[in-house]
Amino acid sequence: MYRIIGISRALSSAVIFFALGGCSLWQSDASSENSGNRANFDAARFEETAAFRGWDYLVNRLKTRGLSEAELVSIYGNARMPKFEHISFSLNPKESSAIYQQFLSPKNIASARAFLTTHAHAFTIAENTFKVNRRAIAAVLLVETRFGKDTGRELVVWKLSRLAGISDPENVRWNFERLRRDDPAVKFEDVQIRAQYLDAIFLPEVEALFQIAKAQNLDLFRFTGSSAGAFGMPQFLPTSYLKFGVDGNRDGVISLFREEDAIHSVANFLSKSGWDNSNPESQKNALWKYNRSSAYVGAVLKIAELLAPRKSTGHSVKTVSQPKTR
Repeated sequence: MYRIIGISRALSSAVIFFALGGCSLWQSDASSENSGNRANFDAARFEETAAFRGWDYLVNRLKTRGLSEAELVSIYGNARMPKFEHISFSLNPKESSAIYQQFLSPKNIASARAFLTTHAHAFTIAENTFKVNRRAIAAVLLVETRFGKDTGRELVVWKLSRLAGISDPENVRWNFERLRRDDPAVKFEDVQIRAQYLDAIFLPEVEALFQIAKAQNLDLFRFTGSSAGAFGMPQFLPTSYLKFGVDGNRDGVISLFREEDAIHSVANFLSKSGWDNSNPESQKNALWKYNRSSAYVGAVLKIAELLAPRKSTGHSVKTVSQPKTR
């Protein structure tokens, strides 16, 4: 069984938002001791946990999907878990390409070139194994976290749980009233559909996170990442980690905070998503699956182009038009 590497080593090696380094993410002795006590929660105690401080809707859904009472109490009945609060969302969110312009700066392109040089061996192996252009892999890692410098400090279980509970009826009503104040034409059904769409995306992520935690004895209250619950250099969600994570350095640990593993995992994701070095359309589609944003896709491809040698080697990623918003 592969393990996710622990937290603190990355924090000590760089000032970054998310860290998973040498201090183990699996539970400490104290956590292990408490786990036995948590397992003793009976059904009555399960119902008495102060309504899970607002997490009841999500807890009930997870319970019907097979998560144990002990698992749910250990997280949503834990004082370290923030209370559930209203989470706002838009009906038709759009992302401006302007937010990605910073990654096209000479400084960032130089940083990407240096990363490609430093980890040339890992890129060569990944490129040969997965048939994905190394410059595209580097571009993804630059945009996602600046090669591990900006990976997030948020509690992953909290952020994913908020998104998975976004279709809580009370939260839907709150968003409907909020959106209607700005646009009286907003329909409740549209708000509900949008919430259910987000719910369908993130509920499996919470389940996958619990699966990882159970298999690897992780302390989820030490597991941090982005505001969307993504983690590591490539900012994978839990289901992507399970599907596409690769032990690039073959040390028996899949750590998205190790350069080799991150490089191979991104290559695996893009390869499994249909990437073809000779087919620009396949490249757009693969990147769209990585991040459903036309601005993101365009930025990654532009960075990959800027990283190409001035004299074409026949393997550079071509500049292509951005995909239509889906």
